[in-house]
Amino acid sequence: TDAASPQCNAANGTCVDCTAVAAACTGTTPKCNTTSKVCEACTVDGDCSGATAKCNTTSGACVACLTNTDCTDAASPQCNAANGTCVDCTAVAAACTGTTPKCNTTSKVCEACTVD
Repeated sequence: TDAASPQCNAANGTCVDCTAVAAACTGTTPKCNTTSKVCEACTVDGDCSGATAKCNTTSGACVACLTNTDCTDAASPQCNAANGTCVDCTAVAAACTGTTPKCNTTSKVCEACTVD
């Protein structure tokens, strides 16, 4: 084994972060993804809390949202799936009204216009 991958995956003889639910995982990555054998921040929503209460099981990271329904603040009602944050908008016309009817799809902010 090596320091970065201290456990042996007996199924294929490779060195991995972890092989069991709680084994070898500590600090900011206390959970073992038993499929990938990698220590992660979370494997289920219950592992997360506060402003980042949802678990992105693909990345193993706690995030603010996975879908729009996770975003409860009217100022940021849409989920930016790329990074799990709640934002003003994610598409050209979605969620933008009034004096800021256009979505800047780069910054994910509603603006008065998006081109000069």
